Amino acid sequence: MSFLAPTRSLRVLLVGPSLILGWTESVLRAFASQRCTVRVHYYNQSGLRRQVKGIRRFAFRWTGRELPSVPQPVLRWYESRLAVRAGRALLKEAREFRPDLILVLKGEWLQAEVLSRLKASTKATLAVWWVDHPFINAESLSPWPYVSACIPLYDHCFLFDRSYEPELWAAGARAVHFLPCAADTDLFRSQVLTNGERIRYGASVSLIGVRTASRAQTLKALCAVPGLGVWGPGWQGWLEEQNNLQAYRGEILEPVEACMVYNASPVNLNTHHHQSRDGGLNTRAFEIPAASAFELTDWVPGLEALLEPGREVAVYRNPEDAADLAAYYIKAEEERRRIAEAGHRRVLAHHTYRHRMQTLLEAVL
Repeated sequence: MSFLAPTRSLRVLLVGPSLILGWTESVLRAFASQRCTVRVHYYNQSGLRRQVKGIRRFAFRWTGRELPSVPQPVLRWYESRLAVRAGRALLKEAREFRPDLILVLKGEWLQAEVLSRLKASTKATLAVWWVDHPFINAESLSPWPYVSACIPLYDHCFLFDRSYEPELWAAGARAVHFLPCAADTDLFRSQVLTNGERIRYGASVSLIGVRTASRAQTLKALCAVPGLGVWGPGWQGWLEEQNNLQAYRGEILEPVEACMVYNASPVNLNTHHHQSRDGGLNTRAFEIPAASAFELTDWVPGLEALLEPGREVAVYRNPEDAADLAAYYIKAEEERRRIAEAGHRRVLAHHTYRHRMQTLLEAVL
């Protein structure tokens, strides 16, 4: 794809979450490469966690007792208060900046009233991009309280997975587009590591991700692989139960550290969440090849249109298949190199954030 900059400097207000993985910042850099004038507004999802801690501290001071959890009615009240506060801040910034395009990244705590006032006051095109389930919290399976009412207000809805299109149309979407996840090549690239970095971050087979039931099932088949390395929340106790605590390497990895893991590990395992149904490859699917590393991933319907199995990525169909392929590719150095190089070329040619924002701009302008 050739990159065509807009004929004038487009003013983009990027409304995104503040996350350790840097999704909002990756999109920001991609827009900047298109010569857009960009301002970022964080819609304060992390503020809820800070406020919940405040409630617990307040309760402890007055009662002398530690709250195991915040009661749900109180939590819902706090959520609504934070949503109102975030909406006011967003409206103020939008009126000052006067954007041509407002792109919301997920935006699960934005309310319909805020979006209506945004459109009325700025006359900007309003778009949203989801890289996970648009209607529910994929971890807790509880519905997002405001999303359904917001959908008819977006001029364009962009989805990482095609399977959610019917639900969006049914909710009143005006336009729906498939926009897969991507790799940030500023963060994920080939690196020359020191011996110390290889020892710290290397594994014969690496897995980075939050523990889920499906991932645990796959990993259980791989527990006998010598040198297995696992990073992510929820794994420590589970690996101890499997008598393989030595495989646990830590919880949270910054992108720069994840890139070192990929560069230092012969086999990098990728497993998808159940929300990936039709073309919904996760960011890791593109980040591992972007780092010139070898990826062994589970099969997702529609994968073939994005990465070619056997040539650009190795693919397994079940946990036992994953274990067999991991054991094979640990030894097959030349095949790993060939697949990693082909995957790297494909990602750089088609699957960066710059490509995604070019596609998005072509759809909305």
